[in-house]
Amino acid sequence: MGLFDWFKESKRKKQNVEVEKTAPKHSSFCADYIKREEMYIPDRPKEVKAKVKYITLTLEQAITQGWHFKRKSRKRIRITHYTGTNKNVIIPSEIGGYIVNEISGGAFFRADIERVEIPDTVKKLHCSCFGQSKVKAIIIAEGITEIPNGFAFSCQELVSVHLPTTLFRIGNCAFENCTNLKYIDIPKSCGYIDNRAFSRSGIEGFAYQDGIYKEVNGTVFQRTPLDNHYKLILRTEPSKDEEYRILSVGRHSLLQGTSDIKLPGGKVWLGACSVMCEYRHMGTLDFSECTKVSAHIKAFELSDRWYDGKLSSGCVMEVIVPQETKCEYFPDCIDVKYPNKKKYDGFISVESRDNDKTVLRIHGNILPAYSVVFHEKSLEIRTDRWTKYEKYAICSKELESISFDNLLNGTDELFAPCCHNLHRVEMSNRCVFIPSSDIISERLHTELMKAFTERNLNGKLCWFDSSVVDNIFSGNSIKSRISQKRKIIIACDVLRSTAGVFENSSMYEKYLQTHRRYALILCVTLPDEYTDFLRNFYEVI
Repeated sequence: MGLFDWFKESKRKKQNVEVEKTAPKHSSFCADYIKREEMYIPDRPKEVKAKVKYITLTLEQAITQGWHFKRKSRKRIRITHYTGTNKNVIIPSEIGGYIVNEISGGAFFRADIERVEIPDTVKKLHCSCFGQSKVKAIIIAEGITEIPNGFAFSCQELVSVHLPTTLFRIGNCAFENCTNLKYIDIPKSCGYIDNRAFSRSGIEGFAYQDGIYKEVNGTVFQRTPLDNHYKLILRTEPSKDEEYRILSVGRHSLLQGTSDIKLPGGKVWLGACSVMCEYRHMGTLDFSECTKVSAHIKAFELSDRWYDGKLSSGCVMEVIVPQETKCEYFPDCIDVKYPNKKKYDGFISVESRDNDKTVLRIHGNILPAYSVVFHEKSLEIRTDRWTKYEKYAICSKELESISFDNLLNGTDELFAPCCHNLHRVEMSNRCVFIPSSDIISERLHTELMKAFTERNLNGKLCWFDSSVVDNIFSGNSIKSRISQKRKIIIACDVLRSTAGVFENSSMYEKYLQTHRRYALILCVTLPDEYTDFLRNFYEVI
């Protein structure tokens, strides 16, 4: 190679190095779609019924073999615990003429057994039946409808489990930390699988048949080899129109922080707790080329502590949704965007904002828990249709006044305990005043805010339960007595509220009339709105 050729070659290499330095660095998933083999599709369940031998024991035989039990009725008996030495255990179907139909909680807790068979006479199991035992195989015959919470928690030698075709629910942490359990066949009759049912276990695969009316929590296989190996775990095989029903998003993939998960198209449905959000920044879920994205209200599991309805670390994940996506709820810690990078505002949008009030528009028909966390002093919420709220839907420390243009429906508390400064609530032109916590204490304010919940009054649903305030005022619902000052303040707010909201307003009028002298003395120390009201009430100039 001549000098000129060497100089030309070295210059080309230098240019290539500079190009590599300035070129944007893409992760391995940014440009590529998620591959079929990177998704776990559950197998079809095998509908096999186990047959367990029917064993009849006398009372003396049962006691000799180490069975402890308790008679429930003239015909039924419950196993309370087992102290026998047999490691291959078959639960007796009958003891002393009594049918064994129940096993108490902790009956085999830390028991030194290897195999257990449960007959079809047993209809009910209690929590932690086999918790931390050495059992290796569990066979359950037909009849059981529910596997209770912590059923075989931390049975680290458990290898196989046969579930009955009558099963309807698997409870919380039922098989958590069963590190040798590699596969589970869940019968198609099972409609509910609760939190962390198989988390931290050795599960590498499972069989399951999904359905529209089945509720499976996305934390079921959290922190398992299945969760770490696959980028998506599906609830069922994609249909002909490529509908991806996602059970959970692989935690290991997202925690890499630089990787994106991108689907090539079709419809996407994110199930309950299908995405776990943590402190650190996680990867991007890119659904930009999908035709539709739907998400369960609790699709994103917020594993860290709430701070005023938000994660203290702020946004931890980015989600890109199709341009046509509307009315889907995403929590504040999720940065949701359209493909053109415009921020998604499909569930709650800000119509106007000024120094006095912020106007919000709710586009869906449900107000999820902790969904309204705006840090304004005054909010006005407008709805397009009938709207239902979940517990603690409104969550803001700074909020002082809020109004709704239509009635909201819900069977639980509307306001979170952190709404200590809220003192004015208006719903469908009916206004209720509640003293703020700075003049009556946070504890008492929290108790009063429990009145904002739906109740049935003479066949009619009401959004405010005035009997809660009545019981607090009369001292029937809290342990300590309320001081005269606080009673006067509460009475003022009750009488300032819209007429008819409080059915027993005469009780508050009578109290103010009885304590006229003390109320007028308090006028000097109370805020102006209370002073003005009391002077008008007593007609004092």
